[in-house]
Amino acid sequence: MTRRSRELALVVGASLLLSLPFLGKGFHVDEPFFLDRARELLFGASWAPRAWSDYNNNPPVILWLLAAATRLAGENEIMLRALFLPFDALAAASLYLLFARFLKKPLAWTLLAVFSPAYALNMGHIMAEKPAMAFGAAALCALVKGAEERRTGWLGASAALLSAAVMSKYAAIALFPAAAWYLHRRCFSPRVLAVYSALALSPLGAYLLWNTVSDGTALRGVATTMSGASVGTWGRAPHRARSLLAFFGGLAVFPMFWPLVRGRGIAAAAAAAAAFLFLPFFDSAPVRPLDRAFGAWLATGALVALFSAASARGARGRDLWLPWLLGTAAVASAYWSVIARVVLFAVPPLVLALGSALEERAEDARSRRLPWAAAAAAAALSLSLGWVDFVYAGAQKDLAAELSAGPMKSGRVVWCAAKLGLRHYLLRAGARPLDSEADWEKVRPGDLVVFARTTTNFRPARPRRANVERRAVASRIPLRLISGFGGEGGFYSNVSGFLPFSPGMEPVEEFTVVEPL
Repeated sequence: MTRRSRELALVVGASLLLSLPFLGKGFHVDEPFFLDRARELLFGASWAPRAWSDYNNNPPVILWLLAAATRLAGENEIMLRALFLPFDALAAASLYLLFARFLKKPLAWTLLAVFSPAYALNMGHIMAEKPAMAFGAAALCALVKGAEERRTGWLGASAALLSAAVMSKYAAIALFPAAAWYLHRRCFSPRVLAVYSALALSPLGAYLLWNTVSDGTALRGVATTMSGASVGTWGRAPHRARSLLAFFGGLAVFPMFWPLVRGRGIAAAAAAAAAFLFLPFFDSAPVRPLDRAFGAWLATGALVALFSAASARGARGRDLWLPWLLGTAAVASAYWSVIARVVLFAVPPLVLALGSALEERAEDARSRRLPWAAAAAAAALSLSLGWVDFVYAGAQKDLAAELSAGPMKSGRVVWCAAKLGLRHYLLRAGARPLDSEADWEKVRPGDLVVFARTTTNFRPARPRRANVERRAVASRIPLRLISGFGGEGGFYSNVSGFLPFSPGMEPVEEFTVVEPL
């Protein structure tokens, strides 16, 4: 094997190895929603059930993939996640081959990208981001090869893969400016650009046109998502700026790149700007001092890294990574409430930009060690966050199994007021949903009602006498992706917090089981 082949195998193997410990993780976040829609597809007559576009803002590729996978594996967590591992392999291989086009030593930088928390955690879920990232990375890899070697076959493959990416998730449109600009800079004719654009975007256009003619729910779902996160205190500009910088800094481990800066003035200016942004004057709600300091540190790292990338005007690959970054910034400004999923698409161009900037300078021992240290830090952080997430998801599944084997088996009625994974497993076992005051009126003495601190939106207004049992779920790792006790952890929705993960030892989750008297 050549050195490139060995490194490619190492990157793919490392990305898969990072996923293996969490194959048995319980379904949570939006995974239950996708599974429900896949079941509708399997047992319905329509290729795109109305409930899909009524309540979701993604195109239907993930639905088709999940329907095929669940037909083979059912809803077994290990088997179902294993069936989606080829997407992890495709994404990792494509990123390495892409980085190898522009970097002298692409191995460490590719490992940094696939080990970063934004990549590792999002690719660990069976949601639309996984195929979108895999198809999108492969599309740009094929594009660069076709453009550099003037081979139209590779350009056609790139357009088809990019089409698959945007049909997996609308946010993958962030990759299109990079493709179009790169072709333009490589002196391809307007005709080639037009044909490439038509091949890449026409399937999505046809889908939206069909949906608009039939019921128009797809575009309404997108509009609702874009507007819903802009209201209230968390839609204000200071919170958005905090979220963007803290998420980029925390999920791509950019504080590791402070040594890149030439001179102390840039680091001081970045630290001053971050400290100003995190002043109490800009708070939308009470903020813990630890979260404030942690957010400012992450934001400083992000500003330093962004300046280092922007100042490297002669860095290789600039015609690709710069429009790629601008595309993700445009998507982030609209697709706001789940910024961690947008950061996933921004990590590869940011890492490529930093690698190009570092290799542009004279190499020394520090610059050679830095990407390896950052990759190791990213792996350790991602494994830690992955374990916390594993505990969080498993607690929901375990509680549902306990109630199913105990009270529900003995004939008692269980009501679920929680969302995400707990709702998924409880309703599968025969529990009833509790989402409104009307449902609360149906609860009888002897029934059980289950609430979850981080996922319950509905709380009854009318009090009743009841026995109440609270169960806290703990983790010794002092990181929380979701903060339900005052922290700013907002990985799954930065509307509720400006940090990608919050430091602290608060419970991962707290369940409340209520028995009305």
